[in-house]
Amino acid sequence: MRFAMMFAALACAVLPASAQQDYSAANADRQAMLDRLGIASTRPGADGLNPQAPNAANYDEAKAGEPALPALLRFADGRTVKSARDWVKRRGEIVEAFDREIYGRVPAGAPKIAWRVTRQESGVEAGIPVVK
Repeated sequence: MRFAMMFAALACAVLPASAQQDYSAANADRQAMLDRLGIASTRPGADGLNPQAPNAANYDEAKAGEPALPALLRFADGRTVKSARDWVKRRGEIVEAFDREIYGRVPAGAPKIAWRVTRQESGVEAGIPVVK
């Protein structure tokens, strides 16, 4: 055990600086993307290491609470579904609510992003034709 720890410490000490990860190019690329999108800052993600942090990760399902599910046989305006024709309308309301609340919407003021293909390669991966 002692030998393994000494070997690990020695390996870390003799690594040349060039072998260590350099994230400066990735960070510059990220900042350029944020600038193009007009994003000044992003909120911090969940802190999974510090349970006392204001943005601590929540692993306790009891804190999440019960979801408020819609009544399936009641229209959004409170009327009751009484026929198959009513159900078709109610189902449309449910699908629209799911689309809005689960998938979400793109905000009206979102910046437009234009994509362009700079390189295209055809090949086969695991016996399946692919385009990269």
